[in-house]
Amino acid sequence: MTNPGTTPGTTQGTTRRTVLAGAAALGAAAALPLALTAATGTAHATSPAAVTDDPAALRTRWHTLLTGGPGLDLTDPQIAAAVARIGKAATTSVKGLDPARTDGLFPDLTSTTLSNHVTTSFKRLATVATAWAVPGTPQYGDTALRDLLLAGLDWMLTNRYGADHTRFDNDWDWEIGSALALNDAAVLLYDVLGTERLGRITTAVRHYTPDPNLWRADRQIATGANRVWISTVVAVNAVLTGTGGDLARVRDALSDVEGSGANSVLAFNDASAAAEGTGEGFYSDGSFLQHYKHPYNGGYGKELLNNLSRLLNLLAGTEWAVTDPDLDNIRGWVDDGFDPLLVRGDVMASVCGREIARPSKQGHVSAQTVIEAVVRLIPSFPGETADRFTSLVKQWIAEDTYRDFLAVTDLASLVAARQVIASAVPARGPLVAHKQHPRMDKAAHHRPSFALGISAYSSRIYNYESIQNENLHAWHLSDGMVLLYTDDLGHYSEDYWPTVDPARLPGTTVIAGRPADAAGQRTTSTADWAGGTALPGTRSARTAWSCARTAVRCTG
Repeated sequence: MTNPGTTPGTTQGTTRRTVLAGAAALGAAAALPLALTAATGTAHATSPAAVTDDPAALRTRWHTLLTGGPGLDLTDPQIAAAVARIGKAATTSVKGLDPARTDGLFPDLTSTTLSNHVTTSFKRLATVATAWAVPGTPQYGDTALRDLLLAGLDWMLTNRYGADHTRFDNDWDWEIGSALALNDAAVLLYDVLGTERLGRITTAVRHYTPDPNLWRADRQIATGANRVWISTVVAVNAVLTGTGGDLARVRDALSDVEGSGANSVLAFNDASAAAEGTGEGFYSDGSFLQHYKHPYNGGYGKELLNNLSRLLNLLAGTEWAVTDPDLDNIRGWVDDGFDPLLVRGDVMASVCGREIARPSKQGHVSAQTVIEAVVRLIPSFPGETADRFTSLVKQWIAEDTYRDFLAVTDLASLVAARQVIASAVPARGPLVAHKQHPRMDKAAHHRPSFALGISAYSSRIYNYESIQNENLHAWHLSDGMVLLYTDDLGHYSEDYWPTVDPARLPGTTVIAGRPADAAGQRTTSTADWAGGTALPGTRSARTAWSCARTAVRCTG
């Protein structure tokens, strides 16, 4: 097992920083949108990115991610529809916005005990600011709306968010949710903020989120998706202030240089120094764990991939570009950690954690985030991997006839995805394969006309998560649950989870009685073995499955 401070051919005294500084810069591609090569048709960066350390150029990159960038063809029906969606969202979000209020910026967000009221207020401001910044929306460039937005930011900084205010409820809202939305609003409104207001914004964000390695009020080590979220907050704040040193800290935090790689988000958790960390993140079999032992590819895993793709885009071609050789592991994340768990636009519910209880995250919505992330990653992996990702994206978009990706995604992703679709690289074709994820006790079986997902747990894995008053009835989610995916692509959407009998999930043995809300959550089994076997051979490999000896035995 390789020491984190060395690589083959290096001496024991070589530091991880030396290794990272000397590694090939996989992330040195230009910002979105993409262009196509005439020779191969592969989607790639418009041109080799000139190294830029100009804060204005980096702000433009982030602005492009939020708005789609300049030169949008507003006569194009798909572009026009996306612009219309932005305008409609802003019309909804601006309702009730009143900086003259004393109890809350919005009449339905007045709580001083629920921190998500703070985050939602900032998200609404960012949504409206996006419409203000995108040509073609009813709100574009509106001076009265501009003044209302600025007054709204002032209200939040004066009454809710900053060093003068005591945080309450959930740390995530203060350090991640609110900070991300406020950063985005600041980038969108940068030219009209003024020096004093910009200083208040960046100081407030830095008050809650000063370090890409640490989070929570008691400054715990940030891991997995939380580390990438925190790093994104620090990075955009650094772009707003022009602080290159913080961008260097973000680059190093992704590899956990300070911790000698123990909580690197790029390394596999069952390899090298990462095996000494908390265990949160990706494993070499494609499993992803968050909150210590919860399978979460379709929840925190997709958010990690999404925000990391945005960070790589932001830092590409700069002196802070990510050069860790473990960046190459992302190929495995996509091939083993996401592709087998996607079924024609749906993400298998067994790896979505408590997100299955959220109305906004039903069925096919999570897959959209995965596709957007992989589209952004294509420029960072030129050559064979870019072709592989291109073929996957084309397949994923084409096979989801339930929810049209191009009709729901953001502007930047729409522009980039259409260029990917137009490339000469063929779509992968339907997946016919069997994939087991032993580290999280899950299996996915894909045949030409159906797919099957099996969910168990063991001494290694928790059965289900129910926190923040969510997912209260997921008692049997890992008790051998078997989900069958057919041509009815919306079966697990359209409020399946709030209406299915949680005591009679398919594949599980029914037992009498109804447990209390959240009963037994965050529980492991006494069994070490909860899996099965795959007989090697052709793509039609046969499988055998045996469930863990849990309180409720599998009958599937």
